[in-house]
Amino acid sequence: MSSLSQFPKQKRYISLFEKIGATNKHTAQSLMDMGLTKNKAFKGLRRNGVLESMGDGRYYLHLSSKKRFYKKFYRDFFKLSVMLGTIVGVLLWVFVF
Repeated sequence: MSSLSQFPKQKRYISLFEKIGATNKHTAQSLMDMGLTKNKAFKGLRRNGVLESMGDGRYYLHLSSKKRFYKKFYRDFFKLSVMLGTIVGVLLWVFVF
């Protein structure tokens, strides 16, 4: 599961790969050329298959994996919101009513 705290950084990585056009094997770029590092956000995207390695230090954005990644993130965020709302509701019921 992707960490919610890493999502903004991961979104920036995705945007940069799209902006540069590194979206297939032929347009893959190295992190150094893009001014990026292998941080937690990068590793999470690799683990989820969003960024694919060419094996020579170049990476590209896997577009269908990107769609799955966003869908999973928003589904997990919705679940978390529902759980927190339920907890708040129960606490209000217990302590106020």
